[in-house]
Amino acid sequence: MTESANKPIKILMLEDSADDVMIIERVLRKAKVPFVRQQVEKRDEYRDAIMAFKPDVVLSDHALPGFNSREALRICRMELGDTPFILVSGTASDEFAAACIREGADDYISKSDLTNLPASIRTALKKRKLEKLRRESLKSIQKDFRKLEILNRELDRYVYSVSHTLRGPLTTVKGLLNLAEQTHDLASLRSLHTMMQTSITRLDNILVRLLDQARNAHTEVERKKIDWTNLIDEVLHDLAYLDPEDKVNKFIHLETETEFWSDASRIESILTHIVGNTFVHRSTGKHHESITSIDVFTSPESAVIVVKDNGKGIPPEYIPSVFDMFFKGDSSSPGAGLGLSLAKEIVTKLNGTIDITSRQNMGTTVRIELPNKSV
Repeated sequence: MTESANKPIKILMLEDSADDVMIIERVLRKAKVPFVRQQVEKRDEYRDAIMAFKPDVVLSDHALPGFNSREALRICRMELGDTPFILVSGTASDEFAAACIREGADDYISKSDLTNLPASIRTALKKRKLEKLRRESLKSIQKDFRKLEILNRELDRYVYSVSHTLRGPLTTVKGLLNLAEQTHDLASLRSLHTMMQTSITRLDNILVRLLDQARNAHTEVERKKIDWTNLIDEVLHDLAYLDPEDKVNKFIHLETETEFWSDASRIESILTHIVGNTFVHRSTGKHHESITSIDVFTSPESAVIVVKDNGKGIPPEYIPSVFDMFFKGDSSSPGAGLGLSLAKEIVTKLNGTIDITSRQNMGTTVRIELPNKSV
């Protein structure tokens, strides 16, 4: 609290002389220092006043009954921290006053000459305010620096992971090209061509998903009425390359009589990542019938999307990590470990929730709930 705010300075006077209190008040009024004051003499009164009065400045005499300014200073620093403490005494030696200043007092004013007391109070308040601002700025800078350190580590990890993920299919294509240069059999060349095409498709999918991530982070959420039938048809059409022989039985159940408003392109991306995973991780047993079901239920408050499959499932120990970027529970999987992490990022952008449950060799269920932005 300062004079610039036109509020009175709360002054706690640790003084046992009523005459000295009156003289100090007269000096402050003459200097037009707005203030309210509380006077105490004893240690217990001082402690109580610190807690109840919460002074802006402490003016302390040196010698008090069973108490002295050095002890008062220690209490002030312990309880009030930055509050200015000024020694106002007629008995303290220069050596003692210098010692008090070294221990944290802001100034020493002799009772024989109080002329400088108003200026001392103003200077101490400004100094403490600047020190507080400096500490807060330093704390903010340190906090930002720690955030930058974390971001740099995450960026390093991201660059490494992306590079590693992209190099996989690129290295495969490079190896296949070398083989093709040494192969003159047409059937073998066609086989190598097919493998190259698969690697290039995989690389394209990785890049598309990385672009999805960038788009989700840097574009605003749109709001339009969702046509669920058309949206799901588009998703399944775009994922047809993952099931070229149409071996996955797809079941769609919609209870969407209530209009639902949200970002169609983002919901399409979510479903593409989730449903695509059900195709990639389906069981391939000879007598196994692969199933993917998509259920959607809308209400005035939200839409609930449930995607189920009867595929390989996820081991329980992997469940906590499935939404981590580049996480692959199965190293033989053709995916890049991006689908679920990107789906979660997009769901979070839409202020929704996503949960996953799974049983090995039984299947996986993903439940998504998104708020209805109809209003």
